[in-house]
Parts: sequence; structure tokens; C-alpha cells
Amino acid sequence: MPAIIGHHFVSSDLYLKEFTLGDNESVTQHRHPIDHVTILTEGCVVLEKDGVRTVHWSPAFIMVERNIPHAFTAVNGAAKGYCTHITRCRDMDIIDQVLTLEDA
Repeated sequence: MPAIIGHHFVSSDLYLKEFTLGDNESVTQHRHPIDHVTILTEGCVVLEKDGVRTVHWSPAFIMVERNIPHAFTAVNGAAKGYCTHITRCRDMDIIDQVLTLEDA
């Protein structure tokens, strides 16, 4: 099942996308053209990044380098967090296309 995407926050050049995952739900594999940070505020996730799996318990600050395929899966219950990106894009209709590369 896909993540529930909540609020979007934009301030200056910083964009945050809130997400909530139920137990065993995932944010599917994808990649970004710039480095970014996921801030895990609740729960536990398994990050699969470039073929390696790591476990992160909240609170956590998870760095993901640009062009690296990655996915998150909630384990041991629900998880909530924020994907953070530096961008000048303000158009919420295209921001996912700007920040996510097609061929993960």
C-alpha cells in the first residue's frame, strides 16, 4: 500500500512533504537529482538505499545522496516523517516531477 501524503510546506528554498506509513507500508523505490534528508518523527523504518538495508528509529535524520535509488518501509507499527528538499519550485502540481527522477 502506498504512503499517505499529508501536508506540503514551503519556506524560502526549503520544501517539506509529510508522509505517514502504516505497518509494512512503503514509499516505493525512487531517486532525486539532489541530496535530501528525511526526518523521521514517529515509528521505525527500513531504508533500502543502493541495495543496502538499514533500520532507523525515530527521531532520526536520514541522509539520502542524489541519484541513489531508495525506498522506505514502516516496521513495528506506523511511521511518520518529512521528506525535505532544497528547491525553488513553488508549483505543487509539478513539484514531484521536479524532485523525483523517472528511472529509479
